[in-house]
Amino acid sequence: MTGSIELATTEPGWLAIPDELPQADRAKWVDECVDELQTAWGELWTPEAEGRVRQMLLAGLEERPDAEFVFDVWPVFRTVRVRVQIDMFASATLPDWQAEDFTVLAYEDAPVGPGTMCVRMHDLGTGDGVESTLVDWCAVFDDGERALVVLVESTLPHLLGQILPGLHGMISTLKVTLPDGAPFRAASPAAVLIDDDAIWMSLQLEAARRADDEASSAGDGGEER
Repeated sequence: MTGSIELATTEPGWLAIPDELPQADRAKWVDECVDELQTAWGELWTPEAEGRVRQMLLAGLEERPDAEFVFDVWPVFRTVRVRVQIDMFASATLPDWQAEDFTVLAYEDAPVGPGTMCVRMHDLGTGDGVESTLVDWCAVFDDGERALVVLVESTLPHLLGQILPGLHGMISTLKVTLPDGAPFRAASPAAVLIDDDAIWMSLQLEAARRADDEASSAGDGGEER
């Protein structure tokens, strides 16, 4: 890691997954997370939801990727989550986002400097002929030597739409201190694509439509993503 990252969350349901939490401390951590989610859900909380949430929290500890910060974000009042990672990388190790079929847009007004927002939508077959459309999303802030990356693991478009306020809120608090004590500041991106295929706009419209559907059926059961 090439810098010390500081951040804060601005929305409920953003649960930080600790790294290598001892077994003796896991039950207490799960209880604290359950209490937070139960408060956020209010009357929509059920014993069935609690059992599923506890299972998913424990699985989240076991599956935690190697990143400086990892959040399991619970965006709606049902047992679904979206995973968000924040970490620093050497600039030379980053992929060519355009070559990987991402639409690359400007990300402005972040405290760490100008960046890019990379969005890609793709279909995932389930093996029974049914396909789901998933979205990959990341924000990249690069000074030419090192890069701060906020990555949302593949998820459903409407779930990304649900967490966007908290995602942008968290990014608005980001601060990185380099090993020499200097603040990290991203350089202006060399190139930013125009969204010719309207991928980002399509994502926003889909998120809005699905959010309306979610609101009309709040309280129904759901499955993990």
